[in-house]
Amino acid sequence: MALVEKRLAFPVPALNADLSLPASVATRLAGGGTKYGQARGSEGAAQEAKARLESIRQNVEVLAALEWQAQTSFLGLKRRRWGAAAVGGSDPVDMEC
Repeated sequence: MALVEKRLAFPVPALNADLSLPASVATRLAGGGTKYGQARGSEGAAQEAKARLESIRQNVEVLAALEWQAQTSFLGLKRRRWGAAAVGGSDPVDMEC
């Protein structure tokens, strides 16, 4: 913990014995305004992230469809090449000698 505090350049308050938040953290959470863990002025950043995600949404949907097609094609090839046993089914070929 000392290394973390050294890197942050301030002490990190420990949880109370009943695992509740320390008073200093609880007051920050209850104070409103900037939420704990958020940088001041990050509202614009959240909007930018939302706009970015919306702009790549269609590409992600296309990639998901392509991934499904690739996996389906692979399983079909595996089934044709090695039989049902390759995909978890029963082996139609008796391998006993």
